[in-house]
Amino acid sequence: MPQHRDPCMFCQEDKPLTYQHVWPAWLRKIFPHPPKSSTNFHQTLSNKPSPKEVSILAKNKIRQGYLLSVKYRKVCAHCNNVWLSGIEESVKPNVEKLILGMSVNLNGEEQRALALWITIVVIMAELTHPENMGIAKDIPNQIYQSNLPLPFARIYLGQYLGSDYSPFRYRHHAGVLMKPHALKQGVIPPTKPNCQTSAFVLGELLVVVDSADEEFYSDFAQTRIGYGSPLVEIHPTPSNLLTWPPSAPIGDAACDLICEGRFLSYYDTEKLTISTS
Repeated sequence: MPQHRDPCMFCQEDKPLTYQHVWPAWLRKIFPHPPKSSTNFHQTLSNKPSPKEVSILAKNKIRQGYLLSVKYRKVCAHCNNVWLSGIEESVKPNVEKLILGMSVNLNGEEQRALALWITIVVIMAELTHPENMGIAKDIPNQIYQSNLPLPFARIYLGQYLGSDYSPFRYRHHAGVLMKPHALKQGVIPPTKPNCQTSAFVLGELLVVVDSADEEFYSDFAQTRIGYGSPLVEIHPTPSNLLTWPPSAPIGDAACDLICEGRFLSYYDTEKLTISTS
């Protein structure tokens, strides 16, 4: 009998799959592979058994290997070597400047291209914890078909000048959103996350991506805009011209608030912090 295999996560065609890096391989030229490295996976689950109660379960795993070397066999050769490669190459010069804190001006089209690349990274990074993906399974194919950034999402950039998250760290929150008073009305919570926030630091570049299912996006977006001036939105409303670096850099305290906060309204959240040492 022929061996069953999953289709490509982007084009959805039944083609042989290849390994795709979560974070592009060229980043390792900026962040060289240390002689000895391990990756720390810290997972925290919070839920609300009652409106006044929050229970928390935390666990930690350490795996040998460099986080920037992580890759998954989920993408066909054409998507990997043609479509994704083209996206990466188009943004690489600007991403390198952002990581290094160099001066650069990005027009609206360049910001949209950057948002598309960030979308791919965030989708691939969720494979690190597949049971808690907050991005719906049909979204990668939508991205492939439209060649546009993540729908029902907001993507922000900031200049990070702290030390706690340096040189590279990834944080992911997946949660369950429900309408106000839904629990009291007997609505059963979803069995899978329907919203997520991903944040990662690459050198001086901080990226934050909020997204939710269409049904909850308008409410979710309103609660997440209050990051303040240090973050610059590049999706869905890029500025006509983004001048980098921004006037207000982000330190460790502000980065903690950005990466950790505003999850108390969720019924259920799953937080994953991954870092290389």
